[in-house]
Amino acid sequence: MEYIFYGDESGQNIRDYKAYGIGAFLIPKEQEERYLELLNELSEKHKINKELGWKTLKNSYNVINFGMDVMRVILTTSACFTSIIVHKENFINWNKDKMNREDAFYQTYTFLLRHIAKVLEASVTAKLDQKSDSYKKRCEVVEVIANNSLRESSAHIGSVTKVNSKAHIGVQIADILTGAITASRCMYLNPKFSVNPAKKLFKKGAGGIKF
Repeated sequence: MEYIFYGDESGQNIRDYKAYGIGAFLIPKEQEERYLELLNELSEKHKINKELGWKTLKNSYNVINFGMDVMRVILTTSACFTSIIVHKENFINWNKDKMNREDAFYQTYTFLLRHIAKVLEASVTAKLDQKSDSYKKRCEVVEVIANNSLRESSAHIGSVTKVNSKAHIGVQIADILTGAITASRCMYLNPKFSVNPAKKLFKKGAGGIKF
């Protein structure tokens, strides 16, 4: 079996966030075209005419309703969503002088990708949201390290690349769901942490996302 992994992160470089999250929206590769058609139909149904994103979610009932429909797709089809939440204070490498935070961040990205491939016993093609890094070959490093750790299993990482989220609705879904889960965890870690009413409503509407 082969899967497409659409990945995005939330809270990595935001001081108020005591945790950061990395999320993956996954669909079977052989059904990729079907899923993209369905997601684009849902986007049109809810009159979404801009790029979806947790950072830009304000007063938009159409995005909230779209999120509810996406959760129904995840709960009733072969698509799935999973994430890793990292507590910054507890992650030794995040606070280690010998490892910069970009290295630590991609280490956790590798953990998530490797875990998904191993659990699914599948080949995974990863499409990560495009972001600026100090080291330009991050994707290659993630791919090599993950595959090295999977050598004795039937799982495999086909490729890891960065893509423009504007052209990939799967990445946008990963963005908004990861943002909701990460914010929930930050609320748990810090009672003073808050999000705007639209984000609270999205969390409730998209299946009552918990931490």
